[in-house]
Amino acid sequence: MTERPFGSKADALPAADGDIERLELADILDVQEVQALVDDFYELTRFPVSIVNRKGKVLVGVGWKDICVRYHRAHPEACMHCAESDLELSQGVSPGDFRLYKCKNNMWDVATPIIAGGRRLGNVVSGQFFFEDEPPDREIFRAQARHYGFDEEAYLAAVDDVPRFEKDFVRKGMAFVVKLARMLSQLSYSNMRLARLLTERAALTESVRESEERLNLALAASRIGAWEWDARTDTVYWSPESRAILALEGKGGDLESFRKVIHPEDVVRVMAMAERALAERTPFVEEFRVIHPGGGIRWVSNRGRAEYDRAGNPLRMVGTIQDITERKRAEAEQIRVEARLRQAQKMEALGTLAGGIAHDFNNILGIIIGYSEMAHWNAEEGSPVREDLQHVFKATTRARELVRQILAFSRRSEQEKKPVQIGLIVNEAMLMLRASLPSTIDMKMDIASKSLVLADPTQVHQVLMNLCANAAHAMRENGGVLQVSLTDVFIGPDSVQVPSDLQAGPHVQLTVMDTGPGILPAALDRIFDPFFTTKELGVGTGLGLSVVHGIVRSHGGTVSVDSIPGEGAAFRVLLPAMESVPGPDAGAVASPPHGRERILIVDDEPELAVVTKRMLEFLGYEVEYRTNGIEALEAFRHRSKENPFDLVVTDLTMPHLTGEGLARELLRLQPDLPVILCTGFSERMDARRAQQLGIRGFIMKPVVAGELAGTIRRILDERTQ
Repeated sequence: MTERPFGSKADALPAADGDIERLELADILDVQEVQALVDDFYELTRFPVSIVNRKGKVLVGVGWKDICVRYHRAHPEACMHCAESDLELSQGVSPGDFRLYKCKNNMWDVATPIIAGGRRLGNVVSGQFFFEDEPPDREIFRAQARHYGFDEEAYLAAVDDVPRFEKDFVRKGMAFVVKLARMLSQLSYSNMRLARLLTERAALTESVRESEERLNLALAASRIGAWEWDARTDTVYWSPESRAILALEGKGGDLESFRKVIHPEDVVRVMAMAERALAERTPFVEEFRVIHPGGGIRWVSNRGRAEYDRAGNPLRMVGTIQDITERKRAEAEQIRVEARLRQAQKMEALGTLAGGIAHDFNNILGIIIGYSEMAHWNAEEGSPVREDLQHVFKATTRARELVRQILAFSRRSEQEKKPVQIGLIVNEAMLMLRASLPSTIDMKMDIASKSLVLADPTQVHQVLMNLCANAAHAMRENGGVLQVSLTDVFIGPDSVQVPSDLQAGPHVQLTVMDTGPGILPAALDRIFDPFFTTKELGVGTGLGLSVVHGIVRSHGGTVSVDSIPGEGAAFRVLLPAMESVPGPDAGAVASPPHGRERILIVDDEPELAVVTKRMLEFLGYEVEYRTNGIEALEAFRHRSKENPFDLVVTDLTMPHLTGEGLARELLRLQPDLPVILCTGFSERMDARRAQQLGIRGFIMKPVVAGELAGTIRRILDERTQ
């Protein structure tokens, strides 16, 4: 969140909750960030989502169909029915709940409110759609087309394009949307409170500054210089302190000697201020820069007032001058610190939101992966279905990496370095990037390296996306060419034109070039500094290239930039390469090990528990499942001694009794019981802490059958040895 939207509305928050009637949802919502999140959600689920303010204006939207855009919202009468639907969905819905409504255009809408400070600021809406068990009556819609004057066949084609959902799917989709609305409500309210606090702090800072200035004038013993200008002779007297502050020689002089020490950019303003004070007979205060003989620049504060004869002619002007360079530096540093504080608070809030969304993604992905793997096992070798499922599994693998990026953004995932072929990451990233770039930007790739690098794939992906996003932004107005290349480079001990801190040996060079306007030489030295940006106000955070630099350095590499204004820029990343080692196909569905032991599955997501049960039963295990920790504990206690559970697999985050609490109780009852803990993210739990609690296995969601089956088999085999 930035302070800018609140510039004229901060007084709408006089109390803790404030009068938010004067604020709009767009004023307190980072629309671009939320749009990106719902875009990702739609790409994964195809569930349309829109965020509208209380006036019905759409702020964020994805999944809109022609039936809305070209027909219902475009026709006055049909649009009136849409407005009636919006009004109906806005009334009487409590926070955390949602309302279904079939509009007069004979389609379904559903919405949940966004509440901040006890006031509704807008809705999160999904629609329009049909339910699978309620097929649309084409004659009704044919009659609607005639009534509204639409082309019947085109209108019916638009009806056929309207999504159809199972009611259970809508319920689960809205469960996510309700969470999103609750998070947006909390984030909006926090942003309002933050804006109010920043406004009050600015007012307090200004009050303190004025008090300090009055105090400085009253302190005769402070280091303040005095001066006096005789208007009749145009001579100036400088006190010793004034001469030291201005680096002047001699006690006297004229206004020209004073003009010469003023910074050229400030001369006109300073002299105009003095002339205006003489004409208007008012005191003046002016801050400006002076240049010392050695070239150093100092800031000074100059105060003065004029005295006049009876005829009104100026006799003289007297005043004081003070060196305020250190104060100016402190103010500049304070501005930088406050900017970092605001950015950190915004990133923390967005991190919390992203972490919650990633948790839901993990559960959805776990179900998709589980059923895809079982279908793959059952499909005949070489069949088209088996090949199609292989593509599905590869897509879910990319989705897992997307969740990792979200968790890394929210600072909830551990970074793991492993042998990575950078070319594969480049290909994947460019496929994602192509869809988001305008047609005026031509993309070219030259992947000439197949070398491996010990790296975190998610962070390498982040480096590439940041560099490409900056290149695309530079060409957004006039278009151009975005070229990404990957080559092998050998750096010898005597290599020139390479950073001295790189180790000699083979390296992989990633180059991102654009044909944009380039970067000015003055900005090149600071291009990787935190919070430095060449973009216009309100665009970017100044963190992208700083993050790139930090990631590359953490991988033992370097990043550099070459640019000629008017000819574009080229960023080059050098990373140490390693000897090639064979690795598994990231999209392959491995054959998992089997077993015959008895296993208890515990997960508060019923479908995830069911698919895990079916996967393990397919592998030969005897499996039961429970959807909460209390039921699981009771099932374990009542299991006969002759037929006990051999192993328990439990989710970490569950209501009533968490996975950690369940594991403690189970190990208290049976200390040698193998327990595997699964989680999408946790700030308190990791593999090391789980091991300290006596938990044998720790798996990050979404769980792949091969990983789960391999972990189960390993732990059970270790137990029998």
